[in-house]
This record gives sequence, structure tokens and C-alpha cells, in this order.
Amino acid sequence: MALRKIYKRSEDSGPVTAYFRVNECRYSYEKLKDQTAEQHVVFGVEAFVDGTDEHIRDNNWETEGCGFHSLPAVPDTAPETLTQKAYEYLKTLEVFAEAEDC
Repeated sequence: MALRKIYKRSEDSGPVTAYFRVNECRYSYEKLKDQTAEQHVVFGVEAFVDGTDEHIRDNNWETEGCGFHSLPAVPDTAPETLTQKAYEYLKTLEVFAEAEDC
């Protein structure tokens, strides 16, 4: 699974069609003494040029939606569903508003 959208490169080469994939997912639980536990999912997103699979990493990398994201975790979430939830979350972000599944 991945998301496809136009990537606006910082170089003079212009925009390209790229696909974005979740490359890692981590479930985090933190409970400090006398405080409520915090649970969230942290996941990484990377981009590739569609058709050539060239890994994209330029000055617009984070602006275009790459890097690490975080979303609140639901207790008792099955680990095998975390990646799907990460993609669902990405689709709620403005930078991925016009992205399509691929």
C-alpha cells in the first residue's frame, strides 16, 4: 500500500508524480509517576518517484509529507493494523488531501 500524489521538488526539475509509503511504525506507551499514560503511534513516511523508484530526499522532503508523524493510539489496537491506521491518518492531512491509494 502507498499513496500517490504530485511531489513539488525543490530543484529546477519541476514536480513529479511520487508515491509515499509508511516505512516503519512504532507503538509507544509512556507512563510517568502520578500521570495518565500516553499512548501513540509514531510512523515514518518516505517518497519515491513513480515509475523509477528513485528515493526522494530534498529540501521539500518534510513539507511534502515525509518524515515522522504521530497519532493517538487506541488501547488494544492489534499491531497488524497500525500501518493501515497510519495511511488513514495521512489521508486526513492537507498535504495528502489529493493523494490516491496505489
